Amino acid sequence: MTCTEIKLERCPCCGGEARAQFEVYGTWVRVFCVACGLSTRSEPTRNFDPTPATVLWNKRVENDKPA
Repeated sequence: MTCTEIKLERCPCCGGEARAQFEVYGTWVRVFCVACGLSTRSEPTRNFDPTPATVLWNKRVENDKPA
């Protein structure tokens, strides 16, 4: 999977654009919102693969159950 193939959901807090950021020569990745700065934790990865952080970012909680 390349960066052009990933689908990042919009920020759950502000609706801003999300981007993947690679750290330490592509061995760590995180996804962050360019508008408000919300981000996932940095996840270990290999070969600049954004999948680990993308899975975290795109996960949403279903709030259809009564509290």
